[in-house]
Amino acid sequence: VTGEFFPDDFLKGVWKEYDEQGNLVKETDYDAPYKFTWENVLELIKKREIDMNHEQFQVNRSFGFGTENIGKETEKPFWAVTYGVNGREKLNVIIIDGVNGSIIKKYLEDYPAGGDYDDE
Repeated sequence: VTGEFFPDDFLKGVWKEYDEQGNLVKETDYDAPYKFTWENVLELIKKREIDMNHEQFQVNRSFGFGTENIGKETEKPFWAVTYGVNGREKLNVIIIDGVNGSIIKKYLEDYPAGGDYDDE
């Protein structure tokens, strides 16, 4: 199997699977549904000056997040950026539409779980 992955377990790009003889048997394009790309997410992270080196920094992409399962009903892809701020006991979470890049929701989350809405 060949392909790229982000350390927090999201798969990126086209993954190729080969049989024992080296023949390509399957290709999966994990980026296809995401018109708002990983590179776009990086721009957003930089623009918001989010510390990617913070121990609680994480980026995930999925078709549903949290208990509300954002995206499950619409089958639309979403990004979730979770990050901590030094001196705060909560994590910031930003949910981003994976197609158009609009911010769907921002909230504060207790570590390890919770959900107070962020009115910023």
